[in-house]
Amino acid sequence: MDAVDLVVVGCGWNGVAMAKTVYPGLNTNNILGSYEFSDFPMDPSLVGSRQRAHIPGEGVHRYFCEAVQYFDLERFLLLQTKVETATLRDDNLWQLSCSSTLSPGSQSSLLARKLVIATGLTSEPYMPTFQGQDSFQGLRIHSKELKPRADDLSKCQNVVVIGGNKSAWDVCYSVARRGGKAHMVMRPSGGGPSWVWPRRLKWFGWQTSLPRLTMIRMFTLFDPWPFAEKGTIWSKVRDFLHQSTLGLAITNAFWKLLGRHICRINGYREHIGTEKLEPWASTYWMGNSLSTLNYPSDWFELAKSGNIRIHHADVASLSGNSVKLTDRLVENVDALVCCTGWSALPPIDFLPSEARELLGIPQSELESESLLAREAQNWILDKRPYLRNTSRVVQDTVAGEKPSSKERTTPYRLYRYVVPSSERLLGARNLAFVGIDFSLQTVVLAQAQALWITAFFKDRLPHMRGSALDHKQILHDTILQSEYQELRRPKIAGGAGEKFPDLVFDSIPYVDILLGDLGLEAKRKGNNFRDLMTPYTLKHYRGLVQDWLRTVEK
Repeated sequence: MDAVDLVVVGCGWNGVAMAKTVYPGLNTNNILGSYEFSDFPMDPSLVGSRQRAHIPGEGVHRYFCEAVQYFDLERFLLLQTKVETATLRDDNLWQLSCSSTLSPGSQSSLLARKLVIATGLTSEPYMPTFQGQDSFQGLRIHSKELKPRADDLSKCQNVVVIGGNKSAWDVCYSVARRGGKAHMVMRPSGGGPSWVWPRRLKWFGWQTSLPRLTMIRMFTLFDPWPFAEKGTIWSKVRDFLHQSTLGLAITNAFWKLLGRHICRINGYREHIGTEKLEPWASTYWMGNSLSTLNYPSDWFELAKSGNIRIHHADVASLSGNSVKLTDRLVENVDALVCCTGWSALPPIDFLPSEARELLGIPQSELESESLLAREAQNWILDKRPYLRNTSRVVQDTVAGEKPSSKERTTPYRLYRYVVPSSERLLGARNLAFVGIDFSLQTVVLAQAQALWITAFFKDRLPHMRGSALDHKQILHDTILQSEYQELRRPKIAGGAGEKFPDLVFDSIPYVDILLGDLGLEAKRKGNNFRDLMTPYTLKHYRGLVQDWLRTVEK
């Protein structure tokens, strides 16, 4: 069997971004103009949207179809095919076993020199189990099934929704808007309600939105990201804001003012029933479980009217058409919708089993990694002391007390959040992951990661060529940055850092690192004031591939 040069598994934003780089009812949360490839603008008439409006989900699908044709990628597509297993051979080639979704039982094989996993983090749903669930007579589904089970759900008038994230808000709105009753249930030990943002907001004279706010460098300085280039004036400002007593006071004031402004706009405490929607954690800890009020009518009015009811409780058991919560019984329930997230693991079985330790995917922590992880935590907490507030376990460990004996599962251990740090795979340059992160800036990150991976595969990253490749340093940096994510976006605040990168105001600083590795200018506006005070948009990242090719040719 002849080997192909590259297999990209997945054909969403990340997969298409990778492919185009390496070969020259539902609304999204994204405004038209913010969710498109830099070199292929989204036509409003194609996607059924207008300026400053949210893009319909079906419009994004039409855009993908056009983009695939525009970039001449159709001839490379193998549709209706699922990769079941990926076996790392002794010669470092990947043997892929595939199945067809059109012909159940049919199998095929592919041999690849290089493999990119672009399946994202929302492929495998996490479905909790409940006592008595087999006796439950209503509909019981995961939020992933909302589209195929839409007709069934439309007949349900009394629905229990598990979770407080964006999909939970969407389900509650859909049920309540047609006159049904939705019960949003959030367990007290969880991260609580998502931060919910208006489409547009005015703050200290700024007419902006949350995605635009996170792309203004001045505001990214209030994020504790400790990996920015040292020695610059802005790295010194960031250190002042996150290390000194005065700086921390200014930083805390920024996040408190931002949070209070949103709470005031949403009016959580103005009505009985909506006060339980107020987030439990500061905007400082806010990860991508956040939501946007992109609904045709006022979501909060449905809560005020009683059509949406909020419960801070656990689901104790199911029985017949009843759901027993820890504080009450909800009867005559037609459906239970679990908006409980995803497993965050690739939907592929990697073989042989011993190869899994090389891949950087979540697994039981090795003893050697445990020591490096504690050293990384010490370094991070020394640089960013406010992060000590995230987890009592971390504080105890740093203080010298013995950590819990419970086996720990690591987050993704990927260098630059894209490639495994194992010596064998770095040497083979045959595996990368794209899109193993949550960010408001999906396309910006996808394009930067795709270009970085292309340069890595072609051995064109200066700090990773020949004798410059320091495996020990790469492993150190990999653990340092993954441990930072766990501290920065804790589960107790609704974050996902214990599993994978959860980037909000740190999206630009992360992209800066990738561009720096590529030898490209991170500050792309040609004017220091504009670079600091105005938002970055997709247009500022146009021509990245061409810019990089010019640096390679020098």
